[in-house]
Amino acid sequence: MGGRIPPNDRTIVLASRSPRRRALLESAGWQVVTRPAPVDDGDLHAADRSPATWTQALAWLKARAVADLPETTSGERLLAADTICVVNGDICGQPVDRTAARAMLHAMRNQTHDVWTGMCLHFAGGARFMGAVATPVEVGAISDDAIEHYLDTNQWQGKAGAYNLSERIDAGWPVTCHGEPEAVMGLSMQLLDQLLAEAAA
Repeated sequence: MGGRIPPNDRTIVLASRSPRRRALLESAGWQVVTRPAPVDDGDLHAADRSPATWTQALAWLKARAVADLPETTSGERLLAADTICVVNGDICGQPVDRTAARAMLHAMRNQTHDVWTGMCLHFAGGARFMGAVATPVEVGAISDDAIEHYLDTNQWQGKAGAYNLSERIDAGWPVTCHGEPEAVMGLSMQLLDQLLAEAAA
C-alpha cells in the first residue's frame, strides 16, 4: 500500500472544491479534508486522447499538485477526479460561457451521451491507483424555453456538460441515468471501492 494509514482510518483529502464530491464521500462515512488542487485545466485540451485516458490524466495532475502542497504530509490519502461528457464524439468539459453551455445542452437533446469520470487515489509520496468509468445518460426532448430559463439561473457554471444530474431530474427534465448516478455527479463510489481494494492488496 502507498501510505502508513491504519485500516480503520476514514480520512481522505479531496483535491477538489466540489460540494457534490464532498457530500458523496461524507455520505459514505468518510472524514473529508478539502484541499483544492492549484490546477487550472481550462486551457488544457484532450487532443487525440481517449476520454478514459484524458480524465485519468487530469485526475493524476490534480492529485500530484495537491501532493506537492506544503500542507500535505507524506502518506496522506489523496483523491482527485475529473468528469467530462462525450456528445457525438466531442468531449465537453465545463462550459466557458453561456453560449457554450447552450450548445452543449442543445447537442444532448433526444439522444444518449456518455459521462466519463476518471479518478486517482494517491498516497502522498507513495503509490497511485487510477481508473475511469463511463455512464450513459439519456436526455429527452427539452424545449428551447426550458434551456434558456435554466441558463438564466447560472446553475450550469462549473459543471461538466453544463448540468448536474440530480438537479435536472429534480427539476423535471427528461433525463435518465443508465448506470451509477454518483459517477455522473463527479465521483464513482464503486470505482473508489475498487481503487481502495487495489491499494490494500
